[in-house]
Amino acid sequence: MVVAFEDASAEGQTTAATQRTARGNPVAPVGSRCISDFTGDSHVIEQPEEDVGLQTVRRDLVGRPDLSQLIGDAVEDSIFYVLDGYRTHRFDLLDERVEADERRTVGTKLQYHLLDNLGLEKKRHPDTEIAGVPVDVKGTATTDGSQSWMIPREGQCELCLLVHVDLVRDRHRAWLMRTHRAFLHNGDGNGDRKRGISVPAFNTYSVPLYEWTPLRPNPLKGLSEPDRAVVFGSAGQETRLKALFRAAAETVIPRGVILTVCANRADPMRRVRATRVDMAREGLALLCGTWTSHRQLADVLAFDLTGEAWVAVAMSKVLGHGELTGQVLEQMRRGLRDEADRKLFEP
Repeated sequence: MVVAFEDASAEGQTTAATQRTARGNPVAPVGSRCISDFTGDSHVIEQPEEDVGLQTVRRDLVGRPDLSQLIGDAVEDSIFYVLDGYRTHRFDLLDERVEADERRTVGTKLQYHLLDNLGLEKKRHPDTEIAGVPVDVKGTATTDGSQSWMIPREGQCELCLLVHVDLVRDRHRAWLMRTHRAFLHNGDGNGDRKRGISVPAFNTYSVPLYEWTPLRPNPLKGLSEPDRAVVFGSAGQETRLKALFRAAAETVIPRGVILTVCANRADPMRRVRATRVDMAREGLALLCGTWTSHRQLADVLAFDLTGEAWVAVAMSKVLGHGELTGQVLEQMRRGLRDEADRKLFEP
């Protein structure tokens, strides 16, 4: 067995003897010394509350009121990227057409989207800095509820932002943890010499940033078979998009869903905008996150349109919001030349 920590205190020996990892190795107690395989440096393991770097990063992140939403948007973007719906029509990571190796790449893609959403600079190693503190970002997406972050040698004893995506329950959660070598599994590691975090060490030393948070539902998953047959049928884009807006009225439709429905077709966003008159005749108004007034009204109506998402709502819900209603309707009238069409968007 590789000894990655040293503890000479009686209290530490008692803790190590009673608290062990799933593989039979003791969890290193506070006050013991950890030795990194990468640098060879020896250092003392601290309580998370006493780790100055960890607490500095924690304060920065939890001080962002929209942290869980920003990370959730990054998860959503990563899932759509892996599904590649614009070419494949795939919309569910649990679909048999999605290979297990593809699902595993969600965590890798998440790093890039998360840094972008949080406005953080991408570095080679560590992945970024938060409030001047070096931080690695690790994501994992699983179907069995397990947490399987793999820590590279250079990430040993560094601060990590850990994100777990539960693909079955469509939810996500994040923690901070200093991934000491003493908290990682022994053995040879995988082919890249990466090591997993022991569950008892994670349970003892990780610091949650927010509780389980649901992802925005993908409306394509909730379609009935008849509706799905139309949405993915052989008709033109506008016909299929209108079927989607009818079937998923009052449900946020992320941009990735639009691209999936219009896979391999030209200019799908223009086709969406072209449906607004027909949908208005049916009493539905299309709000889009691209436009500030639409986002503001959607917020009032409790719809999250970040990432240029869409939602079809009853036209009556657009009315009665004063100046905001006027701004939204004015935007909807733009480009319409037929007077009858323009009147559909009068207050």
